[in-house]
Amino acid sequence: MKIVRQMGYSHADFFRLAPSAMGDHPYEIERLKVHCTLGDGTLTITVGPESERRLVLVVIPKTDITFEFDHVSDTERDAFLKYFDLRFMKGLG
Repeated sequence: MKIVRQMGYSHADFFRLAPSAMGDHPYEIERLKVHCTLGDGTLTITVGPESERRLVLVVIPKTDITFEFDHVSDTERDAFLKYFDLRFMKGLG
């Protein structure tokens, strides 16, 4: 299964936060990819080109992130994404 998301992070921010977002799952970083073992399957996270979103005078980093799950159950995938999203959540008030 392949999921593509647009995230408001630069490459530096993404790779700074990625280790905590991987939880207890073994992973390795290779250039702009993160390879991870999830149960009996694998996950490859690919970090796309860095760009910007401009809102008048505000500039927000923007990067497409692709998650490719191979032989990962729906339950494992959903649990991983929930944990991952919590680690990347920006202050909500």
